Amino acid sequence: MNKLSMKIIIKAMLGMILVVFCVVFGMNIINKNSMDPIERLIHSYEPQGASILLIHNGSISEIRNYGYANKKEMIKVKETTQFKIASISKTLTAYGVMKLVKQGVLDLDAPVKKYMKRWQFPETEFDSSKATLRTLLSHTSGVSASNEQYNQEPLPDIAEAIAFKKTTLIREPGTQFEYSDFTGYGICQMIIEDVTGMSFEDYMIKKVFIPLGMNTTSYINEGTYGQMAIPYAGFGKPVEISPMVMVASGGVTSSCYDLGLFLVQMIKEQSELSDMFSVQENTNTHGDGYCLGLVPYILNDGRIVYQHNGTLLGWNAQIAFEPNKKEGIVILTNSDLGFYLTYDVIETWSQNMLGEKVVDEAMLGMKNMVGIITAIIWLLFSLLTFIFIIQVKRRRIIALKKGERRIITFTSVTISIVCYSVLLAVMYTKSPMQILYGMENYYAFTFFPPTIHFVTAGVGVLLLCINVRLRYKRRM
Repeated sequence: MNKLSMKIIIKAMLGMILVVFCVVFGMNIINKNSMDPIERLIHSYEPQGASILLIHNGSISEIRNYGYANKKEMIKVKETTQFKIASISKTLTAYGVMKLVKQGVLDLDAPVKKYMKRWQFPETEFDSSKATLRTLLSHTSGVSASNEQYNQEPLPDIAEAIAFKKTTLIREPGTQFEYSDFTGYGICQMIIEDVTGMSFEDYMIKKVFIPLGMNTTSYINEGTYGQMAIPYAGFGKPVEISPMVMVASGGVTSSCYDLGLFLVQMIKEQSELSDMFSVQENTNTHGDGYCLGLVPYILNDGRIVYQHNGTLLGWNAQIAFEPNKKEGIVILTNSDLGFYLTYDVIETWSQNMLGEKVVDEAMLGMKNMVGIITAIIWLLFSLLTFIFIIQVKRRRIIALKKGERRIITFTSVTISIVCYSVLLAVMYTKSPMQILYGMENYYAFTFFPPTIHFVTAGVGVLLLCINVRLRYKRRM
């Protein structure tokens, strides 16, 4: 076969590859354009499973289910599929506290030590009498933080857990907002038990969930009336559900339908729950502030969207509702790939239904940063490639001699492989998060928007471009 024939074949193959690429890319664009905005987001993120409920005019209007609750068993997500809702549990706990406040059993502004029978704050320089249910529910109580990782059965009771974690006041109650992952609401959990004589779980199920018709909501980690989803870390690794003591902070298991019922009730009871819906003092360092178990977002026209997110290993969830217009949404996923998805869905929903995007500034900042880095890397690659092609065409550079080329190639390729391998290991293996933060089965890339994959790919092609260029030198 002569050189001319070989060139024709190569060009034909490249042409076919280009045609196939254009067809596939074009079909992908057509398919995406045929979807509504929420479906496009699901298609972009591809979580293992997701359930989305929409509330319109104060009633549940639609439930959309995507993917699998259990990929191995091929069990699809449905409206009764149960997910862990993580920190959205705080919103339910705050509602449970408010029921006791309405009954006169609890006072939001009384010192909580009057209610506590099994544990008291250790003596510190700070005034524990200023620690109230209001400060606990608004994350201004000044209590030390804790986590619920690596608990083992049998679990201690809540009072034992609070004491074991050496809970104490680290600042004056009521003076500063600092999100308490578990401890603040854990103390509320203990108080409910102390004043009702019931376990916290029984109180919430019998006095809150059952009356609202939330029949698939509980604090257990196995399926009840519905099908319990399997949580997936990283690209799709199934992980176990960790047992939790401070369930008031993050232990609720629920379905999209049940949370829809809860939001409908919240919309109905807004005027009766005025304290819960009010922005609390000294919470202004948290966006538009913090209410009691709710995060407010103030729209340009003064309306307030109330929301809360929840994140645990393998679980991501969001709720949001605007009580005056009676619109709301619930998003539940059993995937770490849902971390940014839930925020993007909230933005899309709020733009369509409320006329303005509800934007999380931290998420937006991260997306903008990754977008800028992506643009810089690919622009640099394009520029270097263009310059290289021009230099070759104008014969301004020539290939290195064989001996020089071997040395340069070995050195540059070795350095590039090492650097790129480190980047891939940091982004796509669990070791870095485990070493730095002691977090099992977390992958760094899930804390970035999907465009992070364009960054890692861009670094790869940029290194390739540099290695090719190093095989040439300027013509003398």
